[in-house]
Amino acid sequence: MSKKNFFTSSFLIITLLNLNFLLNSSNAQNPTSSSQVASELNVQDLPDQNNNGSKNLLTKKPTKENNQPKKSDNHKDKITLENIANDTSHVHQKLVNNDKNVKTVSLDEVVKSAIKNYPKILSHYDKIRSLESDLLASKGFFDIRLKQNYSAKTRGYYDGKTYDAEIEKYLGALGSKVYSGYRKSYGKFAEYDGQKLTNSQGEFRAGAKFSLLKDRDIDDNRLAIILGNLGIEEGKIELENIKMEIARDATKAYWSWVTSGKILQIYEDLYQLSLNRQKQLQARAKQGDIAEIVVVENRKNLLKRKASLVKIRQEFESDCLYLSLFYRDEESKPIVTSLANLAKIPSTLPKPPNEKEFKNSQELALNKRPEIRLLKIKNDEESNKLKLAKNSLQPQLDVDVGASKDQGAGPISRSEANNYANITMSMPLQLREARGKVGSSEAKISALKYQRSLLEDQIKVEIDQILVKVLMINETHNLLSEEVKLAEILQNSEVEKFKHGASNFFLVNIREQDLASSKAALAEVYKEYQNSLADYKLAVFDNKDIVELK
Repeated sequence: MSKKNFFTSSFLIITLLNLNFLLNSSNAQNPTSSSQVASELNVQDLPDQNNNGSKNLLTKKPTKENNQPKKSDNHKDKITLENIANDTSHVHQKLVNNDKNVKTVSLDEVVKSAIKNYPKILSHYDKIRSLESDLLASKGFFDIRLKQNYSAKTRGYYDGKTYDAEIEKYLGALGSKVYSGYRKSYGKFAEYDGQKLTNSQGEFRAGAKFSLLKDRDIDDNRLAIILGNLGIEEGKIELENIKMEIARDATKAYWSWVTSGKILQIYEDLYQLSLNRQKQLQARAKQGDIAEIVVVENRKNLLKRKASLVKIRQEFESDCLYLSLFYRDEESKPIVTSLANLAKIPSTLPKPPNEKEFKNSQELALNKRPEIRLLKIKNDEESNKLKLAKNSLQPQLDVDVGASKDQGAGPISRSEANNYANITMSMPLQLREARGKVGSSEAKISALKYQRSLLEDQIKVEIDQILVKVLMINETHNLLSEEVKLAEILQNSEVEKFKHGASNFFLVNIREQDLASSKAALAEVYKEYQNSLADYKLAVFDNKDIVELK
């Protein structure tokens, strides 16, 4: 006997003795009859642990009696194997679906679908429309107004009546207001009401009022419009941020779906290897080429792989449902994908941004990030409130200038044109309310400066962390790619050795499992890389394509 055959035979004997020891230990802990064990494992004539039957199990060629198994037992073995195959047949059919009409779902489709039809985004459009309506309502103060007045003496000697109509409009600048009116008197008036008299065709007048101190630059109504415009701008920035967050989440959901589908395919292939090997081993066991315990061991491994496959399939179906939250039709209804829609995972990673691009993106992020822009809006709001508070500290000084002219028959004193000017001044003696508002606004503006400083530091750190993560994932992907190649070489080599009797089932199983684990890990790393890129786009607010989608 050669040294090679000697060592191979020794290894097989030691392995089989270890299996026999484990089997006897298991039977000692769980005293189940040998017939029950044989029935559960579908192995013929498994001996009782009290009899010296391990020799029959481990003997390569069974006895003549055992070489002719009962028909019922053979039938049971076949049915069990077919049941195992049928249990996962629907998965296999999905995996080999070659229907040309089934389209592959791309990341671009999912993201565009989410941006156009995601309910949270659609609801925010309504919020912006609501803010625009509020702004329109604030502008109502500046609408043209028509005022009318009618007065009459209903009892006494004098029966004078007066009709007065005026149109006015607030302009905003200098707190100004322009107006134009018409007045007409009828009947008799007492001498002390002589100013109410007009000529026969009435009096026409026009004028303007404006403020010189308080309410010159700002007042409550103009502040409401300023805050309304800032509110709309804030709503639009929030909409951009929601779109970017949904695009990020949709990207992560997509790659999670693709990755779990890829892993499902990997472990389905692994399961099919065991399923095919089970048929081959059963045929060889019937011919006496291998011991029956090898068939039992493979069937145990088959069930283990099937259990893993069920769990992985559950994760994939869960990812399909989660993806449907983002992948929607034109009516905003979720679309549930399947393995038939699955895209392939590229073998190489997309080119990552280099360190210089990351540094440049930091400056870009400091200008484009919604948090920074929203802080600027908050600062503008408080600045205008401060302006209004300081406005309240000033005295009220208003000027009213205009001209009037009576038309028709009447005395000369009323027939000539009249120009007039009125100045009104008022001032509060205590200003505690205004001073309190000034102090409050100044404190809030100061606090916003510190918030912005901290936020800028956080953004820089966030982008640096993403850079470190991307570089680490890129290196890990390269290592795993090499690991997959080596695992394939080792598996192919082990299978060849097994065919020529130089290896055993246990080593082949380990190589297969190792290759599947490496492929699954590689797919997971690709997902993590895509997730990091999605985080990077959100961090630098690279939103040109996203924001334009409606």
